[in-house]
Amino acid sequence: NSVLGGALGYGGNSQGATNAGNYAITPSGYTSGNYTFTYVDGALTVSPAALTVTAAADSKVYDGLAYSGGNGVSYAGFVNGETATDLNGTLTYGGNAQGALNAGGYTITPGGLTASNYSFNFVDGVLTILPVTLPNTVMTDVIPVSVYSFLLDRIWVAMLESGSGVYDLSQPVIDFIISGADENHSDDSVEAPDHRQIDGRTVPIIDR
Repeated sequence: NSVLGGALGYGGNSQGATNAGNYAITPSGYTSGNYTFTYVDGALTVSPAALTVTAAADSKVYDGLAYSGGNGVSYAGFVNGETATDLNGTLTYGGNAQGALNAGGYTITPGGLTASNYSFNFVDGVLTILPVTLPNTVMTDVIPVSVYSFLLDRIWVAMLESGSGVYDLSQPVIDFIISGADENHSDDSVEAPDHRQIDGRTVPIIDR
């Protein structure tokens, strides 16, 4: 370089480039009486930054209602003070948590977000639907609709032990004591009808 005059400089659209993409780096600035110059561009590649989007865990007690949506997300990887407001698209939730009804564990899968400056890694969260916890109590008349289907499986065991057909849980002669895994029933409840009203609904109590 000692035989050259001037000073090396750089131009092209790489100068000031911020967003992910490909840009030209154009050299210039040298002079010499003994040389003619041909400047060849170099290339600048700005790669998208990695951004991890993780669905938050969620939980609920079984209530007979299908789950939908999610519980928010967290982000890791934003650069230069950027936030979720710099992203495009709309946050969505998928996975087998959508429509989940029964007690168990399910996946909440985030998605829907885009941005040319980020490559996305979507990480599932976990939905936990907990079983209803039954208190140690005597159940004589009212069984809420929200726990009715859950109770039926346990109550049927006790009812079928008597060897009779159908029962009406609204009859005062029926006493079901739910205590841990034990169910007991009154022997004098065998002649009850086969339907009852629960919160305005007629619900059959059927031998299976």
